[in-house]
Amino acid sequence: MKHISLLINSGKTVFRRKDLELLLNIKSVSGLSNFLTRAKKQNILFPIQNGLWRLKNYNNSELACKLRIKSYISLETVLYSSGIIFQFSPNIIHCISNNSRNYIVEWTNYVYHKIKDDILFDPIGVNISTNTMIATPERALCDLLYLYPNTNVENIQWLNTKLLKKIITIYPHFTILALEKLLHGAQL
Repeated sequence: MKHISLLINSGKTVFRRKDLELLLNIKSVSGLSNFLTRAKKQNILFPIQNGLWRLKNYNNSELACKLRIKSYISLETVLYSSGIIFQFSPNIIHCISNNSRNYIVEWTNYVYHKIKDDILFDPIGVNISTNTMIATPERALCDLLYLYPNTNVENIQWLNTKLLKKIITIYPHFTILALEKLLHGAQL
């Protein structure tokens, strides 16, 4: 029961095997396997994929950042929640990663879009917390224009143009041109 209490009070809802080893201080592979078997039988932990487990009530954003280690939530997911775009499917979480990939967990589709490593690993415009990494609306817009340069955005006036101009410098020239075209069209 001590281990269960540690899990529930950890502030996390999604765990890799290594997270569990450290949190629960279980040093042997067989000890961790035994714990996972018991936790699964007691409906405390549920397997997502090999080496990844979740509590019954888990955070989708946290899961998105755990499915692909080198990733952050961005694009339409951030732009919709910030009121920048109006049309979006709530059952899709868009992320930026070093590899394109889709995962479906329960009723949510986690879509990862590949971006160059030097952009991916630059922290400007990415809010980093203990369990998640989420782009600011300005970074999400730059990511969107990098992947889809001809994109149009409905509500651009909500963006911080000073931050936008700082973030865009890490993107290639065609993305800068796409942003300039978008900003010029919006006449901010």
